[in-house]
Amino acid sequence: MKEGMRVKEIGKATKQAIEKNKYLAKKSPGGAGYATPEESWQTYDSSLWNFGKTFNIVLPVEYSVSTEKYKLKDYIEEKLLKEKWGNLTAVEFGGPGSALFRDFSRYFFRKTVGVCLKDIRNDLQKETDEEYEHSVIEGDILDTTKVEKNKVLSEVTKKLGTNKIDLIICRMRGPLYYIDKDPAILDRIVRNWYSLLNKNGLMFIQFDIISSGSYRSTANMAKEWSVVINEKFPQIDIQFAMGDENIGNVIRLHKGVGSPEKLPPATQLF
Repeated sequence: MKEGMRVKEIGKATKQAIEKNKYLAKKSPGGAGYATPEESWQTYDSSLWNFGKTFNIVLPVEYSVSTEKYKLKDYIEEKLLKEKWGNLTAVEFGGPGSALFRDFSRYFFRKTVGVCLKDIRNDLQKETDEEYEHSVIEGDILDTTKVEKNKVLSEVTKKLGTNKIDLIICRMRGPLYYIDKDPAILDRIVRNWYSLLNKNGLMFIQFDIISSGSYRSTANMAKEWSVVINEKFPQIDIQFAMGDENIGNVIRLHKGVGSPEKLPPATQLF
């Protein structure tokens, strides 16, 4: 087994990591338990184009060679168009998603949701989101509770009116400096989100950023995991990339026809 993917059953170290992340997610007079409140994060409520600057690197080659500003949008809409237009759902984990989902074609998604620690929208923003069938949920996306009992994920599916989601996207940026990226934690979270993914669904995740001390080990873990998943489940299209300081470690996953409904724990894969 390679150094990057030593995932064990949840033990003492993982439990400590979970408690650390829970502490960071707790609210305080200044906002969340992080060094700065949510409204001070530079990438808060980013546009689809801004997300593209992070995830364009993992798009299929026919999109990655494009110079179009919204190639991430083109890829997502063309891939999901196989499903019924206007009956699609999406969620941003780790952000409000308001600006992100408004940049897609009007009525492309039936409903969308953003999940962040604190809902800091003003009344006008809430009114606009309501027009776009968009909701924001307060919650900790790093909750490792299994999907069946996970309160945040239950609230997401309730808001969307479905148990399956067509697009899941997560780019936390700032918090990635602070959270403990224990392999067992990341494994559980990704498996939870994957189980919510619809057939033909897409998932984009940023795992780490270059300034983090765990950057190299997280990259090794994510890359090795993606290779093994591709080998065992060729119906799942996964692309991993290590980018520069503005991108970090990112993965794109497409749940193709014949893909398993759930992923096995990393302890079974390695």
